[in-house]
Amino acid sequence: MAADQLKKELGMFTLIALGVSGVVGSSWIYTNGSFFEEYGAGGMIFGLALGTLLAACVALSYAQLTGLFPRAGGEVVFSFTILGRTWGFIAGWLLIGAYVSSLAFYFTSFGVLLEFYIPAMDEIPVYTLAGSTVTLPILVAGLALTLLFYFLNVRGASLGGQLQVILFIALIGIGLALAVVGFGAGSVDNFWPPFYEDQNAAMSVLRFVVPGMTYMAGFGLIATLAEDANLPPKKIGWLVVATVLIAGSFYCIVLASSAFIMPWQEVAGMEGVRLFVCGGLVYR
Repeated sequence: MAADQLKKELGMFTLIALGVSGVVGSSWIYTNGSFFEEYGAGGMIFGLALGTLLAACVALSYAQLTGLFPRAGGEVVFSFTILGRTWGFIAGWLLIGAYVSSLAFYFTSFGVLLEFYIPAMDEIPVYTLAGSTVTLPILVAGLALTLLFYFLNVRGASLGGQLQVILFIALIGIGLALAVVGFGAGSVDNFWPPFYEDQNAAMSVLRFVVPGMTYMAGFGLIATLAEDANLPPKKIGWLVVATVLIAGSFYCIVLASSAFIMPWQEVAGMEGVRLFVCGGLVYR
């Protein structure tokens, strides 16, 4: 192996785990109720499915570029190699901005999730932003999680990959459990018809396509890790597409199961976790 190359420590399953985990987050827990209310269950679910297919088309370009330039860096490498130093520089700083803004969200969202099970997370308010109060325990939890992942990344891709495999299996397990219970205990009558009576179904679906594509953000992670992968470059590229399809399927299945538990009109405006509590499927 050349001295200027990274260790090729990541196999196919680890890459898929990293890719899907990079796409699937906790946003469906917070937003499905409000999106059901605005777009209808059908608008959100069908729009997300269409957005997934469009995101897969974008991922095809990543697949081709990753096969041509299997080096660490993803979009930065593509921009630098094809368009030159200036565009590579711009792409790098744009990605830093995107990652920092994402970190700001996940930094607090982890604590908010814990707050549902640990009431003490709601104590010692520090500041208020956009009508939401952020407390000291939430900040501490977010900092601890951030430092944990920083430590894992410093130790190398292999250790982080092993943890992500575990989290990926847990994620899929949770999704399957929700789907089995939701579809099994629920009813299709709660989902159908999937739109409000006075709603334009086609427009509702199309309006959610762009928000749905944002659910797929992060699929470029596999391209970024291309140099760490112990796989042929072309196979790495196609894993980018597989990541989008797997993540999109996960979202659609989980969201559909939430619309089966009780009439989706009642789900509208309700937080995802609270929905399953009301359905008797999750206990505090």
